[in-house]
Formats: sequence, C-alpha cells, structure tokens
Amino acid sequence: MELQFKPERLTIIKRLRGLTIEEIDRKMRELSGAKNKMNIDSWEKIPRKHPIEKVELLAEATEVPVGFYFYNNVQIEMKNLKVEIVIIDTNEKIEFDFLSA
Repeated sequence: MELQFKPERLTIIKRLRGLTIEEIDRKMRELSGAKNKMNIDSWEKIPRKHPIEKVELLAEATEVPVGFYFYNNVQIEMKNLKVEIVIIDTNEKIEFDFLSA
C-alpha cells in the first residue's frame, strides 16, 4: 500500500504553528544546505506524489513526524493553547504551543 501525501495537512500545520510557506521553505533550505527555493508553494493546492526526501525535510522544518503528512488516522486536539497531534497508525505523539513558530 502506497501512502499519499495529504496537502491539507500542510495547511493545518502552517496555521497551528503560525508559519508561512516562505518561512517553511527557508527552514527546509537551511536544514538541507540548499541555496535554491524548494518550490513547495504548490504543495497545498495540487495533490501529487512528492520525493520522500523533500517530505522528510518538510516534516523536520514544521517539527512534526513525517507520518503526519501521510497517514489517515491523525488526531489533532487543542487544550489551553497547547496542540496535541497523535498519529494513531504509528503511535507517535507531539505537543507544542499554538502559534509557536
């Protein structure tokens, strides 16, 4: 079974962390040492397959497990301005402050 990238998750994490595509792109370049843009600005709009290396960079830049962008069973809860994300398929859990970028 091949997992599909879920573009709406990028929109969600941007809003929860208070990030822009430009900030995420910059973080991805810093992490990879790349000088050119990562061209992720269309990722929210066009569902398609992306290189796993870029999705891994995206996950690192947005500080979520890579499975957040692929698995169906993800729970997102907010309590007292804390966001909790649980990826049920992998039993991964992260917590961060709302708009923590």
